[in-house]
Amino acid sequence: ARWMAPESLLRHRYSEKSDVWAFGVTLWEVWTYGKVPYWAITDDELVGPKVVDGERLAAPAACPPAVYAIMRECWREKIEERPSFSELRKKL
Repeated sequence: ARWMAPESLLRHRYSEKSDVWAFGVTLWEVWTYGKVPYWAITDDELVGPKVVDGERLAAPAACPPAVYAIMRECWREKIEERPSFSELRKKL
């Protein structure tokens, strides 16, 4: 659940855009040097409801604002507003 998009958590829908969400979480992991996403929540089953309710990962301390902005784009609630991998490649 820690890498899953809201639509995957709620309706088991998977697509390129849900993969983009997971990529954003993986990018966050890189910038935190491998910290577990939502590390303060010890019960995995509580992570999903937090994500669905709009909770997002905080900016990593060493992460440039421009990179965190890309992560936030990956975590947009509206699927159609998330970038494609082609767009991400250009931005990165």
